[in-house]
Amino acid sequence: MRNPWFGVKTYGIGVAPKNLAGWISTGIYCFLMVSTPVVRNYFDCPAWMIPLGYILITAAFLALLFIKGDGKPWRWRQGHD
Repeated sequence: MRNPWFGVKTYGIGVAPKNLAGWISTGIYCFLMVSTPVVRNYFDCPAWMIPLGYILITAAFLALLFIKGDGKPWRWRQGHD
């Protein structure tokens, strides 16, 4: 990928935002996670909709991480490659 939004971490496991698009998408993910119970209460939906919303939002975000990542494997790193 030419301009990845997320790159592997130098220390630890996983990926982290590399540019503004990555930070914005992470912020949108956090906003959606916080606002899910509020939306559920506003529309008076059953309580089981909250975990379902969390699962769907997280699955979509994980898909974005894989699609817009730098393509390197997610493994434990200790600062040297």
